[in-house]
Formats: sequence, C-alpha cells, structure tokens
Amino acid sequence: MSDHVGLKTWLKVRFIAGIFVMLPAFVTAWILWVFWSKIDDFFEPMYIQIFGRPVPGLGFLTGVAIILLMGTVARNVVGRRVLALGDKLLLRVPVFRLLYPSIKMLIDS
Repeated sequence: MSDHVGLKTWLKVRFIAGIFVMLPAFVTAWILWVFWSKIDDFFEPMYIQIFGRPVPGLGFLTGVAIILLMGTVARNVVGRRVLALGDKLLLRVPVFRLLYPSIKMLIDS
C-alpha cells in the first residue's frame, strides 16, 4: 500500500512541477504569437502600399523595433515611473504576486 502512495505522490509532484515549467513557456509563446500577428495585421496594408507587395518578415522586424523603442522609453525617468506603477499593479494580481518577483529578479540580473 505504501508503494502505491509513494508512486502517487511522486507522480503528483512531477506533474505539478511540469505544469509550473510548461505554463509560463506556453503563455509567453502565445503572447508573442498574438503580438506578432497584431503587428502584421496592422502594418501589412501600409507595407503593401509602400512596396507594392507583401514583404515576409517585415512585421517581425517592426515588432522588434517596437520592443526596442519601448525598452528605450523604459530606461528614462518617465519609463521608470511607468514600470514602477506596472510593478505595483502586477503585485496585486494573486498569481503574478507569487511569480513576478522571481522573474523580475532574473531579468534584472
């Protein structure tokens, strides 16, 4: 009987650990996919008008440029205040309250 309980506990612990590893990866991939799709949908008509045809990868480069621009804004004084406000808001959300401090520490180091 104790072998059955040990196996059940082993499986449960491994399954929960797997969820905590996979869930952030899938959520991040989904958010990036939505971001690239929206950027492509928004800018594609303008790029078609400029170049006369769709240019593969231009939406991705536009997204990278937007991320770099946001990073530049975040590095100045106004950006730091906005980031501090965002930190306070994220720390109020129950799930993020547990994950966000450690993720932020990894990013900041």
